[in-house]
Amino acid sequence: MISIRLVLTAMLALVSAFALASCVTQEVDAEGNVIVKDEGDADNAQPVTEDGLLLASIYRIESPTVVYINRNNSKKLTFAGVTLPSADEDPDTYSAAMSVLVTHQKEAPLFYIRMSPGTNLNSKEITGTLMRQMDKQKGYFDITQGLLSLGLLRISNPAEFASVQVAENMRLRQEEAQRKRLGMWGRGATR
Repeated sequence: MISIRLVLTAMLALVSAFALASCVTQEVDAEGNVIVKDEGDADNAQPVTEDGLLLASIYRIESPTVVYINRNNSKKLTFAGVTLPSADEDPDTYSAAMSVLVTHQKEAPLFYIRMSPGTNLNSKEITGTLMRQMDKQKGYFDITQGLLSLGLLRISNPAEFASVQVAENMRLRQEEAQRKRLGMWGRGATR
């Protein structure tokens, strides 16, 4: 039986090779991933795409806003600028958000992290938004925005988003969920 790790490694190599085909002047690892190194920490290299997204696999979901990525160089990713009620405060919202994350984890072995401004790649704890690639034409699906549009997250700090445009997109997703009374908004949540 083929191991999951072997399958993930092969898929990582294929996706990386296609995504990074034009990165001929950058240092790459054996699988074709661009290596970003901090000059003071050469052992803490992270694969990053041409457009600045951190390539990652999720190996543990701690909560709907915290996941652990890249088992060999483990990092705790906290979703930027969002929060949700605790499992005790709103078990339905919490459970639904966990279910969405688990489904994405099962469907896609690789994810992309759009990091918050000022994020240090060498830190063991980073902040950003979680995305997955749909296909070459459609680009990325922002899972964080998807959770907002379902009313499963709410904006807590827009300054943590990668850009003003990302913050605006997040605000629109949240307002859409509020209008439709989805998730927590259907149960009387407040801003």
